[in-house]
Amino acid sequence: YTDKWYKVDDQEALDYARRLISEEGMFVGGSSGTALAGAMRAIKELNIGEGKRVVVLLPDSVRNYMTKFINNDWMYENGFISEEECIRLNSSTL
Repeated sequence: YTDKWYKVDDQEALDYARRLISEEGMFVGGSSGTALAGAMRAIKELNIGEGKRVVVLLPDSVRNYMTKFINNDWMYENGFISEEECIRLNSSTL
């Protein structure tokens, strides 16, 4: 039985996956970004406050995406980030 479904678009899923990689060092894929995005929506909707714990299952790894969404140029070429953002991100990783 499912209590609630959250629909997440590719942009939000990839943004969260990239954040997990860059901020937490977790080598996850887009499905994990989707899971986290849904969890974040539930946390806000249910008003789960500070000091509470939420468990999120991260269902995939970055193995199949090494040349895709973790690559800033791929993100730009596929319309997920702007040219300026791509340049800024590529400059900051050098």
